[in-house]
Amino acid sequence: MNKLLKASEEHYGVSAQALSQPEPSKEEQTEFSVILVGAGSHKDDVVKQVREITGLGASEAANIVEGAPRTIIEGQSREDAQKLVKKITDAGGKAEIS
Repeated sequence: MNKLLKASEEHYGVSAQALSQPEPSKEEQTEFSVILVGAGSHKDDVVKQVREITGLGASEAANIVEGAPRTIIEGQSREDAQKLVKKITDAGGKAEIS
Protein backbone atom coordinates (compact mmCIF):
# COMPACT_ATOMS: atom_id res chain seq x y z
CA MET A 1 0.00 0.00 0.00
CA ASN A 2 2.82 2.36 0.89
CA LYS A 3 4.46 1.79 -2.52
CA LEU A 4 1.19 2.53 -4.28
CA LEU A 5 0.75 5.74 -2.30
CA LYS A 6 4.31 6.83 -3.00
CA ALA A 7 3.92 6.05 -6.72
CA SER A 8 0.68 8.04 -6.86
CA GLU A 9 2.30 10.99 -5.10
CA GLU A 10 5.18 11.00 -7.58
CA HIS A 11 2.94 10.53 -10.61
CA TYR A 12 0.43 13.26 -9.74
CA GLY A 13 2.85 15.59 -8.00
CA VAL A 14 0.87 15.82 -4.78
CA SER A 15 1.34 14.41 -1.33
CA ALA A 16 -1.24 12.48 0.60
CA GLN A 17 -0.47 14.64 3.61
CA ALA A 18 -1.33 17.80 1.68
CA LEU A 19 -4.62 16.26 0.63
CA SER A 20 -5.49 15.43 4.22
CA GLN A 21 -4.90 18.99 5.45
CA PRO A 22 -8.00 21.17 5.71
CA GLU A 23 -8.28 23.95 3.19
CA PRO A 24 -7.36 27.35 4.61
CA SER A 25 -10.48 29.28 5.50
CA LYS A 26 -11.50 32.15 3.32
CA GLU A 27 -10.86 35.61 4.62
CA GLU A 28 -13.76 36.78 6.73
CA GLN A 29 -15.63 39.80 5.41
CA THR A 30 -14.98 42.86 7.57
CA GLU A 31 -16.69 45.63 5.61
CA PHE A 32 -20.37 45.63 4.77
CA SER A 33 -22.81 47.69 2.74
CA VAL A 34 -26.35 48.63 3.70
CA ILE A 35 -28.82 48.24 0.87
CA LEU A 36 -32.23 49.89 0.97
CA VAL A 37 -34.61 47.32 -0.49
CA GLY A 38 -37.81 49.36 -0.21
CA ALA A 39 -39.44 52.24 1.61
CA GLY A 40 -42.66 50.56 2.64
CA SER A 41 -45.63 52.73 3.50
CA HIS A 42 -43.62 55.27 5.53
CA LYS A 43 -41.56 56.80 2.77
CA ASP A 44 -41.05 60.15 4.52
CA ASP A 45 -39.66 58.47 7.65
CA VAL A 46 -37.31 56.34 5.55
CA VAL A 47 -36.12 59.45 3.66
CA LYS A 48 -35.29 61.06 7.03
CA GLN A 49 -33.24 58.03 8.05
CA VAL A 50 -31.41 57.94 4.71
CA ARG A 51 -30.60 61.64 5.14
CA GLU A 52 -29.28 61.01 8.63
CA ILE A 53 -27.19 58.02 7.55
CA THR A 54 -25.73 59.54 4.38
CA GLY A 55 -25.67 63.25 5.16
CA LEU A 56 -27.45 63.95 1.87
CA GLY A 57 -30.06 66.61 1.29
CA ALA A 58 -33.78 65.89 1.15
CA SER A 59 -34.07 65.56 -2.63
CA GLU A 60 -30.99 63.31 -2.95
CA ALA A 61 -32.23 61.08 -0.12
CA ALA A 62 -35.69 60.95 -1.69
CA ASN A 63 -34.13 59.89 -5.02
CA ILE A 64 -32.32 57.03 -3.28
CA VAL A 65 -35.52 55.90 -1.55
CA GLU A 66 -37.54 56.09 -4.77
CA GLY A 67 -34.82 54.23 -6.68
CA ALA A 68 -34.67 51.30 -4.24
CA PRO A 69 -33.08 48.81 -4.19
CA ARG A 70 -29.94 50.95 -3.78
CA THR A 71 -26.81 50.84 -1.69
CA ILE A 72 -26.98 53.69 0.79
CA ILE A 73 -23.65 53.25 2.58
CA GLU A 74 -20.55 51.07 2.22
CA GLY A 75 -17.53 50.13 4.29
CA GLN A 76 -19.33 49.64 7.60
CA SER A 77 -18.50 47.16 10.33
CA ARG A 78 -21.05 44.38 10.78
CA GLU A 79 -22.26 45.96 14.03
CA ASP A 80 -22.69 49.43 12.52
CA ALA A 81 -24.41 48.02 9.44
CA GLN A 82 -26.87 46.11 11.63
CA LYS A 83 -27.65 49.30 13.58
CA LEU A 84 -28.33 51.18 10.34
CA VAL A 85 -30.59 48.41 9.03
CA LYS A 86 -32.52 48.59 12.31
CA LYS A 87 -32.96 52.36 11.93
CA ILE A 88 -34.41 51.89 8.46
CA THR A 89 -36.70 49.03 9.46
CA ASP A 90 -37.88 50.95 12.52
CA ALA A 91 -38.82 53.79 10.16
CA GLY A 92 -40.92 51.36 8.10
CA GLY A 93 -38.49 50.56 5.32
CA LYS A 94 -36.73 47.36 4.37
CA ALA A 95 -32.94 47.06 4.25
CA GLU A 96 -30.31 44.36 4.19
CA ILE A 97 -26.59 43.94 4.68
CA SER A 98 -24.30 42.72 1.94
